[in-house]
Amino acid sequence: MKFQNPVSLSNYQAATPQELVLDASQDFMQELLSELNSEVEVSESESDNQISFKGEIVMIKGKFEEFFQITGRLKITYSTNDIVSNEAMTEIFDHEVNCLVLTQEVGEKLHLIDEIDIKHKGKDFDLYFMDDEDNFDFKDILHENIYLNKNPYPKKDPVAED
Repeated sequence: MKFQNPVSLSNYQAATPQELVLDASQDFMQELLSELNSEVEVSESESDNQISFKGEIVMIKGKFEEFFQITGRLKITYSTNDIVSNEAMTEIFDHEVNCLVLTQEVGEKLHLIDEIDIKHKGKDFDLYFMDDEDNFDFKDILHENIYLNKNPYPKKDPVAED
C-alpha cells in the first residue's frame, strides 16, 4: 500500500503495523528536502542530497480511544552554509522520531491538549493531534522534528578541508 499523506484513521486497521519507507519520491518528502536546501545554490550534479524515513505506523485502539503510534528514523543529507565562512557545505541530519497522534476528542477527554510529549509503555513520545476529521499531516510532524533538532550552527569540519 502506498503511503498517503494526510493520514486518516479510516485507512488503517487497529494493531496492524505498517512499514514506512519514504524518500524523495514522495512529494512531501521532496518538499522538506527542497526547503532545507533553499538557502544554498548547489547544482544537481554536485548534490548528493537525500531524505529518507524508515519506520512504522500502527493504529492502536484502546477501550475508549484510537490513536497512531509512529516510530522510525529520519535521515537527511542536505546543503547549507557554514556559520563562520558562509561557504556551501553538506550537513547530515539523523534523528529518531517517536510520536503519538491522538484525536482531538481523546486529547480533550484526557486533558492532553496543551501537552507536547507523553509517556506510553515506558517510552517518551512527542504528542500530536489530528484535525476535526481525524486526519493529520505527516509532513508537519517531520518538519517540526527537523527544525527542532537540526544543527542551528553548521560548521565545516576542518579535517575535511585539508
